[in-house]
Parts: sequence; structure tokens; C-alpha cells
Amino acid sequence: MNLRKPVITAVAIAMAAMHTVFAMPAFPVSPALATPGHARSPHVLAMGCYARTYPAQHMNRSPGQSVRKITVQIGPDTYGTNGITFGMDARLRGKPQAWRAGGACKGEGATSAASWHCQPDTDGAPVIILKASGGNMLLENPGHLQLFDDRTGPDLNTHTIGGASERQFVLMPVDAKLCKGG
Repeated sequence: MNLRKPVITAVAIAMAAMHTVFAMPAFPVSPALATPGHARSPHVLAMGCYARTYPAQHMNRSPGQSVRKITVQIGPDTYGTNGITFGMDARLRGKPQAWRAGGACKGEGATSAASWHCQPDTDGAPVIILKASGGNMLLENPGHLQLFDDRTGPDLNTHTIGGASERQFVLMPVDAKLCKGG
């Protein structure tokens, strides 16, 4: 009895089944990123809204930190870069208005979803977005992120964050309504 043909058929069926299961991305991403590795990657950050509000006690202990509330929306690519986009809203110490930044992100790392290097539309330095434990987001600000005043737009009034206490922000997933436009 020749077992070669049934074994080859079984292997082909198993490979096709694996491709079907893993070809579906964990979230809607550009086709260039919709590969089997990304669907299974523990590094994939879910698209959606992430936020953090710092209590008064924290702000009192961190006088160099101007960010008292931050929300970040992660969404599909709208720039045509085969990546994702981010939109950020920050409320700053002593300033009543919203401060914003947003831009395109390109994947880098072991898988292209391991970290996202994001270039804001303003003149500021790029930020890095990573998945943190518990489904949280880690926003790294290695340089000086430039935010713009929501009332005037990016060309008239900007604020730069980037002090020692504003290098990393851990944000939790929240209802999309908390992000601008949600």
C-alpha cells in the first residue's frame, strides 16, 4: 500500500487550514502587513482608543510633567504608507485647551507590528508605540514631541513635551468615545 499520496494530501490540507486561520489579521491593517505572523504575534497592538489620566497626587510628585491627561487613537493607514495612523489628544498642566498631534506610523522590529515608529504631522520628533502588558499601550517619546493648540492649528501655537518625566506613557484601552471623533 502506497501511503505517500494520502500523507501529502493530509499535509496540504493542514497547511491550507493553518493559512486560513492565521491569514486573518488581529485587527484591520494594510494588506502589506496582513501576514500570518502578525495574526499570531503577541506584539500586535489592537486598534482603538487608549487613555490615561494622572491623578493630582502624581502631578504633585512630578512637577516636570506637563501632561495630565492623554488619549491616543490607533487606526488604519490613511497616509498610504502601509502602516497605521495615530491621533493624540493631551491636556496639559495649567492650559485649558486640547493639544494634539497625529501622523503616520511604520512598523519595525522582529515583526513589523512589534513597534510602530510614528512621525507626527508637526515638526516634532517621532514617537514609538509598543504593546505593553495587559493589552496596554506604551508610548515612548525619545525626543521632543510637538503638540499643537486645537483652537489655532499646527502653525500658530505649539507646545513641546519631552522632559525626563515625559519619556514614557503607559495607556490603557478605553471606549472609543473617549478619543476625538469617537
